Amino acid sequence: MITQATKLWYRLQNHDVFRHIMFWIFVAMLVTLLEAKQSNFLFVLSNELINVFFYGLLVYFNLNYLVKNYLYKNKFFIYATLMILA
Repeated sequence: MITQATKLWYRLQNHDVFRHIMFWIFVAMLVTLLEAKQSNFLFVLSNELINVFFYGLLVYFNLNYLVKNYLYKNKFFIYATLMILA
């Protein structure tokens, strides 16, 4: 018997936003678990959530703006320069 929660779970899995969120949560937890041995878990978790948030901003800025506006238009030098600055 399939419950409402199961149906909702299957519908969510088909959305790209859900997959992206799950990926970034996985990355944050993985890095936190790798570094939590050295320090307080909550302190490391808060730092890594902030780091992963900014990594995500850089990734999506690159994919949604820089690639479309510079790489696809064969402006390789400008693209590389902006990637280094980001």
